[in-house]
Amino acid sequence: MRVVFRCDASRNIGTGHVRRCLTLADELRNSGNEIIFMSDDRLEGNLCSLINSHGYQYIKTNVTDIPELTDLLIVDHYDIDYEWEVMARQHTKKIMVIDDLANRKHDCDLLLDQNLYPDMQKRYEDLVPRNCKLMLGPKYALLREEFRVWRKKTSVRKTLKHLFINFGGSDPHGTTHRVLEKIKHHDFSADIVIGSKDEKIKDFCKDRQDWNLHVNANNMAELMSKSDLGICAGGSTTWERCALGLPSITLAIAVNQKQLSEFLAKRGLCHYIDSCNKVNETLRKYITCPDLLAKQSKLSMDFVDGKGAERCVSIISSKNLN
Repeated sequence: MRVVFRCDASRNIGTGHVRRCLTLADELRNSGNEIIFMSDDRLEGNLCSLINSHGYQYIKTNVTDIPELTDLLIVDHYDIDYEWEVMARQHTKKIMVIDDLANRKHDCDLLLDQNLYPDMQKRYEDLVPRNCKLMLGPKYALLREEFRVWRKKTSVRKTLKHLFINFGGSDPHGTTHRVLEKIKHHDFSADIVIGSKDEKIKDFCKDRQDWNLHVNANNMAELMSKSDLGICAGGSTTWERCALGLPSITLAIAVNQKQLSEFLAKRGLCHYIDSCNKVNETLRKYITCPDLLAKQSKLSMDFVDGKGAERCVSIISSKNLN
């Protein structure tokens, strides 16, 4: 089966769309499918070199550039909706959409929203065709194989010594630096992951031998597994942290992350704060109440098993998508 992905990355868009598509692409390739990407290499901060490093070709992004004999087109892009998808129909047998905004209509046969919201079952009622197969919730979270491997080596956290800090591949608001400023007086060691070189953060970390700075880390699962608490964005890495039982203090660095983070906090799966100014008081809660760390860690591992990509491929590979 020929599968084509339409997704972009940039400093403004972030890197999550391309990264989760690469996860699904790798799983599909392992099942014997041909993979092609459509991604814009003119965007600053694009991940086309990463696409190539996975062994995939990327081509132009116009709807007319969809390769002939495409069996499935997978669209993961907030700026694409029903109109583009209708035009794409003449170039592909089936269309799948990956979304988490539920703010526009789609013409698709499959829709994946790996996030969790109070009205999950109703969010797409009037936005997709009636025969569209919905894959909703963290059961379908697209996690790389490394997370399944490290999950087997990971246990529930009981003591707080080491932090994991990450605010996505682009961190458009400089949240990483602001968090480091807040926690610099603590004795915790830390792994800090950023998406591109930042001299300000690099200089800041020089003064702390126990703070390890990683640029475009390719061992995220290992770093998370060896940490006791995350201070992170409420994006796609949410489910990675859950699968590895990593409790987290979560900040929303994009509008669509706020509702998700608040809802997960109510379920006991993270501790959501709306400002970097609240980082220290929240850290003190974990310090004074180690049971909170263990409880959140166990809840997270029980909630996400890391097999979402396998489930998605099973449905995609079925003969009748309806």
